[in-house]
Amino acid sequence: MNKPMMTPRRTLAVLLTALAPFVARAERLLNEPFDYPDGAITAVAPGLWVNHSGTAEQSSIDSGAAFITGTEAEDVNRTFSATGINTGTLYASCDLVLTALPSSAGGYFFHFKDTGTGAASTFLGRVFARTTGAAEGKYRLGISFVSTSAANIIPIEKDLDLNASYKIVLKLDFASTNATLWINPATETATSDRAVSIDTAGFGVGISQIAFRQAAGIGDIRIDNLLVGTRFADVAEGGNAALNPPILSTIGTQKTPAGTATPALSFTVADGETPVAALTVTGASGNETLVPSANITFGGSGADRTVTVRPAAGQQGIARITLTIRDGDGNTANRGFDLIVGEPSLSGLVDVVTVPGTPTNIVFNVSDTESDALTVTATAANTEVVTALAVIGSGSSRTLQITPAETATGFSRIQVVVTDGFNSITNGFNVTVAKSLGVILDEPFNYPDEQLLNLTGLWIPHSGTNDGPVIVRGGKAQLVTTNREDINITYNSPTVRTTDGVILYARLDLNFTSVPSSANGSYFAHFLGSAGGSFRGRLFAGRRTAPDGQFQFGLANNSATASVWHPATVSPGQPIIVLIRYNVSTGISTLWVNPANEGSPSVTGTDNPFPSDMVSFALRQDTGFGSLEVDLIKIGTAYSDVLTPTVILDYSLSSSLAADGSARFTFPASALANGFVVQASDSPTTGWSTGPAPTTEGDTAILSVPATAAARFYRLNRP
Repeated sequence: MNKPMMTPRRTLAVLLTALAPFVARAERLLNEPFDYPDGAITAVAPGLWVNHSGTAEQSSIDSGAAFITGTEAEDVNRTFSATGINTGTLYASCDLVLTALPSSAGGYFFHFKDTGTGAASTFLGRVFARTTGAAEGKYRLGISFVSTSAANIIPIEKDLDLNASYKIVLKLDFASTNATLWINPATETATSDRAVSIDTAGFGVGISQIAFRQAAGIGDIRIDNLLVGTRFADVAEGGNAALNPPILSTIGTQKTPAGTATPALSFTVADGETPVAALTVTGASGNETLVPSANITFGGSGADRTVTVRPAAGQQGIARITLTIRDGDGNTANRGFDLIVGEPSLSGLVDVVTVPGTPTNIVFNVSDTESDALTVTATAANTEVVTALAVIGSGSSRTLQITPAETATGFSRIQVVVTDGFNSITNGFNVTVAKSLGVILDEPFNYPDEQLLNLTGLWIPHSGTNDGPVIVRGGKAQLVTTNREDINITYNSPTVRTTDGVILYARLDLNFTSVPSSANGSYFAHFLGSAGGSFRGRLFAGRRTAPDGQFQFGLANNSATASVWHPATVSPGQPIIVLIRYNVSTGISTLWVNPANEGSPSVTGTDNPFPSDMVSFALRQDTGFGSLEVDLIKIGTAYSDVLTPTVILDYSLSSSLAADGSARFTFPASALANGFVVQASDSPTTGWSTGPAPTTEGDTAILSVPATAAARFYRLNRP
């Protein structure tokens, strides 16, 4: 299953946090290393992980870890007890990495579950991720025995970092009706980085499943090495060391042409008792025809090992390669990866924007190393917006003809599948059939000096401490780094829905009075959604890589830290026009600095897009971005609504030489209508004057120079 966003791959530094030994006791009820191919977790682990609510096949496996996100809505579980447990204690642990921040309120993403479905389910030991109370760019975890009320979430007062790995341990105590959550506990008696939630009502329900939940606000989360047991030692460090299994690091999905061996693939091994040099690793193939197990060979030494896999000659397909590690005590552990042999390639798909009733084409490339015949198909997720798709062409270049509805606007995901008869590859892109609303906000800040913007009746405070309200001076809003008030102004239109197909263009006229105080700065403007905390298209200012005394602008689709920076450097006292484009349907934002037109240099946010309905535009005061004046904010649904594009005319002469020695110059006849003339000179650098008049034939202007004419230089120029 292709994900609409890229998640960071685990590095060795992250993996090593999981290399501590675990006890293999009879009381351990579940050991889940997520050793499956990439894809929907319910599809790659059928009968093990099942959907209990939400949209099917959204929760996924990505490079040997479970991946869940707030942009999707599937909840899945795995059973660890056939009868259910309602006495004593239950424990669960996992390695946790957040790659995108949760919202302020956040949400729960991990819990124990009974055998019920839908509204009949009971969820206990709910683990929450949120940014409430955390420093900028950080998050915190919390626990509730059963409640989802914010007042009943017991937080762990520890700021956690994105892309860092943490071992979390969850405990249910049925006798005391409480749930405990630890972060990186050394022992069960550890009281630091711990929170306990008590529910006095008590529950006698039998718990039989461990579950993941996807819902708005949880961020992006990777979970690995999930364990469930009835003792702390079953899921965390401790116990009989001789029973600890060895550890093998993850190898991702590999691809190779038919008959071609993979490169030496690196992995690491570890064990708490056996020296790494004494650990043995063997390999087995799940498809002996494609990859004989004898073709799996190993190299390296100590903790650093390699594996090379050679497919059989003339074979194509997919083989599951399983590596087994054995320690000196006879304990084993497995890791697997898919080897795809002879997969075709697909490239060149880009997001498309069009308008109702206007077909558009996209040209993309396909290829196959083995020269197999390729079949290409395309489907639209929303056939009310995209009414027809047709793939035409042959060879490596194909064209997808996209026909939008005559009147409907909105958004559709397009999936393109290329198959060679052995393997297939799927990729996708977005089509937005854009809806025009014209100018929906024009704010010139023409208020009296010292006017508080929050008293205009248009600007509404939504956060901050009001210790320094935004004021107007000289017809410009003053954003001051030492103040703390965030305000927003509603568009002159209804709420812009994600289903509308609207693309927002926000123009800001800025003048900074001081340089940002930090390299990464902070954000000072953004679109604001209907759910108060939905900040999108965040605009940052920071020193970044600019020379001393200058700074740059950054952008994020959703994140509280910039995911991309515009290369242009600017200075305080310099009038600047910044343009942010935000596609409400896809959640993707783009930034220009002093653009001439929409084709000017721009950058697009690379953090996870999270579409949300939009209702207003916001200004923010905080430390980090310096102080500035905002002279104008103008928002529309087309570039031309907010800026007049500069038309750049680019014509060139084409030349040819006839057999009689005469020269023939041609160029588009439209150049003449746009004021261009043919000029001639004896020098390529000076002395240019109007040359002979060309003739026209249809859309082409022609200048013929006889062979007897003196040698001269010719050019096309607009004086």
